[in-house]
Amino acid sequence: MKARFLARHTNSIHITDENGRLKSEHVAFQTDHLRDYSTNLLGEFRPEDIQWQFVKGSDYGKAWQPGNGTVLPPQYDIDVSLVDDRRCFFMLITAFYCIAFPVETTAGVQQVVCQIIHTPTRGNFWHCSLRWFVDGDDIAAWGENSRKRMLKAARGFIIQNARLTEPAYKAMLPAAYSE
Repeated sequence: MKARFLARHTNSIHITDENGRLKSEHVAFQTDHLRDYSTNLLGEFRPEDIQWQFVKGSDYGKAWQPGNGTVLPPQYDIDVSLVDDRRCFFMLITAFYCIAFPVETTAGVQQVVCQIIHTPTRGNFWHCSLRWFVDGDDIAAWGENSRKRMLKAARGFIIQNARLTEPAYKAMLPAAYSE
């Protein structure tokens, strides 16, 4: 079985620094955007799909719930638009899922654990979120200063583990996601 990857869009096609590493502003412009970090599972979702963006307020960006009926294809310029100046980077799932890394805090060194949570939307069943936990607590609920410190470390963790070239991948077998 091939390795599984997540893809994350960027708002620019120029995403590397002079050393060829992913620029931090293309991981997240503000660290608080990392609390629930939006990614897509490669397979049925392909790198070229990164160009599509759901229009703000569209129902297609809302959470998908099993049994809520059929979701019709989105309509261009009403529900979805094409964004040419996007690129993406990739994350090997095994390099992120349940991986801990240390962060120096006022309370000493704490271990931040990355979780990958399947969070499908009405327009993207392949949507996943990276979330960050310390001692089982989601840092999204922490106070701003503590959360900011942890999310800054999470951004560095993403930069360190991001892949910039498209990996080999294949679609999931339908048995993995259908009844």
